[in-house]
Amino acid sequence: MTLEELARRSYEFQCSMINGTEPNDTSFPHFIGENDKGEVFIYATPFNGDDGDGGKDVILAALKQHFRENNIIRYATASEAWVTTRSATDPEPDLRPSEDPQREDVVLVVAVDKQGNQVLHRARIVMADDNKRHVDPMENSEGFALRGRMLDLLK
Repeated sequence: MTLEELARRSYEFQCSMINGTEPNDTSFPHFIGENDKGEVFIYATPFNGDDGDGGKDVILAALKQHFRENNIIRYATASEAWVTTRSATDPEPDLRPSEDPQREDVVLVVAVDKQGNQVLHRARIVMADDNKRHVDPMENSEGFALRGRMLDLLK
């Protein structure tokens, strides 16, 4: 499976948890991994903001070990996120998205492989006429790269 195909699967899985939900509902991040035999694994990762980073670190350490033991060669992850666009001349260039009233609610989708290749997409979460949340189609975020502990699980 290609990174794009993994990203698409991850996006569709995340959409199935969001589409039609109430405005204050949230979904949990997940990972879809493929091993060197072509077997696919889905991992639900119920991160809770109340756990702080400690709970997330424990889950990610377990995932990294499982990936190593099962020869995972590529994976995708998708989660809800707040994003904001700021310029260097903005009066508050370091304002966190959680504090920005202009933030957007999105699904971030990232797929990575052992060679360090990365695919990044995002899709806006919008309120539809039925006052339920729905995810727009994915947009390619070419030219952007992410770093972080959720993307370093194959190292």
